Amino acid sequence: MIGAFAHHLGAALANVVNMINPRRIVLCGWTVNYLGPWLLEPTRARMVAESIAGSVAEVDLVLTAIPDRPVALGMATLALQRFLERIGLPSRPAGRPLGAAPSR
Repeated sequence: MIGAFAHHLGAALANVVNMINPRRIVLCGWTVNYLGPWLLEPTRARMVAESIAGSVAEVDLVLTAIPDRPVALGMATLALQRFLERIGLPSRPAGRPLGAAPSR
């Protein structure tokens, strides 16, 4: 069952890679929370097999590090960033790209 799911997910992600050429694809949701370790490699293999070689070479397919409601948290982060930019405050420390971990 995981094999069939990974096969179809990988083929769908290959279409995304071929159309918009993302740098990173983050898998999230309850399915990934339970099946992530078994799902990642077969999905990646199918995505690579179905994608244009030049496009897929730059794509990083990862599992989310946020265990609970990552989509809602991401949307809230974008809304907060836009609000801060609108009122003239920096939305992140200077010199650090969005989503980068703080240096220690």
